[in-house]
This record gives sequence, structure tokens and C-alpha cells, in this order.
Amino acid sequence: MARTAMAMSLKGLTLTELLVVIAIIGALAGLIFARVQRGREKSRQIVFLSNLKQLGKAF
Repeated sequence: MARTAMAMSLKGLTLTELLVVIAIIGALAGLIFARVQRGREKSRQIVFLSNLKQLGKAF
């Protein structure tokens, strides 16, 4: 039984291909999450320094 290219393309993704795609998406999400966390920490530092300057000006 010879399968044609069209018949194989209608089959869909195999489990291995699906797991690879999920792993890639997970890795990209992890990288994005780390970058967002770094940005949040930086913004907290800026707010802290701003508040510290305001306290210094008050006294």
C-alpha cells in the first residue's frame, strides 16, 4: 500500500511532533517570563529610588 503525499498530509501531526511543538512553546514562554520578571524588578528599583529621593527632600 503506497501512501501519497496528500494522504499523509491529511493525517495530521504525530504525537512526537506535537510534543516538540509544545516543548518549543514552553521554552519561549520561559524566556519571555524571565525577561518580564527582570523588567518588573527594575521598575521596583526605580520606584524605590524615587521614593527615597522624595524622603530626602522632605527632611
